[in-house]
Amino acid sequence: MLAILKKNKASANREAGTPWRTDFREVQLLPDTKTVRTTFMVSVILFTILGSLILFITFREVTVAGLKKEILAVEVQIASASAPNAAAESNYKLFQSEEAKLKSVQAWAISEFSFPDYLIHLASLMPAGVRANSIEFRGFPQNILVRGSIDGQDAAASETASAFIDRLQNDEKFKKVFSSVVNVNLGRNAAAETLSFELLFTFPKPAAPKK
Repeated sequence: MLAILKKNKASANREAGTPWRTDFREVQLLPDTKTVRTTFMVSVILFTILGSLILFITFREVTVAGLKKEILAVEVQIASASAPNAAAESNYKLFQSEEAKLKSVQAWAISEFSFPDYLIHLASLMPAGVRANSIEFRGFPQNILVRGSIDGQDAAASETASAFIDRLQNDEKFKKVFSSVVNVNLGRNAAAETLSFELLFTFPKPAAPKK
């Protein structure tokens, strides 16, 4: 009977929350488990954010470095191609300028000048005793060089030469075609007993192309 009472008393003590053995812990000195869990979770979150930030910065730096290399390669290509491009552009502009000059001269030549007519008109202006030995047509827009001779070496021959040159320079037909008619050489040919002359008929320079 006594054993049953003791058993019932022990069961009642357990139900009342009384420990079945002595608790030697100092509860007030133990850390707060809730605070420890919170600190741990905050640390994990901070380390996760920091790791993500480091990965992002690293990826960005690698991407920027790659872009810099690509930009440098493109700049090198541009620099290597700039000189040929500049030369091609300069040549193209020169070609355009020369083409405009050629077209201007061609249009002028077709409308104003005929070499056979020039020869006929030149012969019509030559006085007696004056003859052309050679005529060198150097093309547009350069000139025509006429080499000839005048009979005699006296003062009369010199006067004939001067009058002939004046006639050419004041001729209205030649004024429309040539910018100048100049005597570039006059001398005596003792062997042939003549005066030798060289006349330069200069075409006008083509007008500058309009921009």
